[in-house]
Amino acid sequence: MAEDRRKFIKDCSLLTLAAGCSGLLSACQTTAKEKTVKHSSYPLLEPFTKKQEAIVKSSYLANQDVRGLVKEGFGCGDILLKAYAEKHYLSDDLLNATVAFKDGMGFRDTCCLYISAVMIFGLSVRELSKDRWKRYNACKEKIERFRNWWLERSPMNCGDIFPACKNGYVNQYKKVAYVVEEILNE
Repeated sequence: MAEDRRKFIKDCSLLTLAAGCSGLLSACQTTAKEKTVKHSSYPLLEPFTKKQEAIVKSSYLANQDVRGLVKEGFGCGDILLKAYAEKHYLSDDLLNATVAFKDGMGFRDTCCLYISAVMIFGLSVRELSKDRWKRYNACKEKIERFRNWWLERSPMNCGDIFPACKNGYVNQYKKVAYVVEEILNE
């Protein structure tokens, strides 16, 4: 499968690759599903413990007006990337890209909160080195840690998460945002 993916990327033009990005993410989603543990409950949606509440209050990324921003049309992933961009004085242009991720890329596919966290890990290594391989490896380590943490607590697919998160999406956002910030600060 990896050989096929490499050939596909090599044979495609940049425009075709950009247009097929959501398809590639869907293919990655299929691979992730194979390794995903089926959850009878979603720990990301559960109420905070007292310890978690105290930890989350200290997190810049977690302390966002999630409900207010959702009413303005932001998705969970948009909110996370918006907070990161504000904290690091990055362009609001990033938010234009994340609009495509909302509601699991519009089809309840890969969770936009997960995708935005991965984007943040990429942004976090942008000044690490001019060597793309060093940046890639540093980013990959962060993503691997986050992915393992995520898969223990939730499915990857928005369609699997969304029905259960009607009342818990704020908790999910805040827990994810805190963990992203924790991984960034290591």
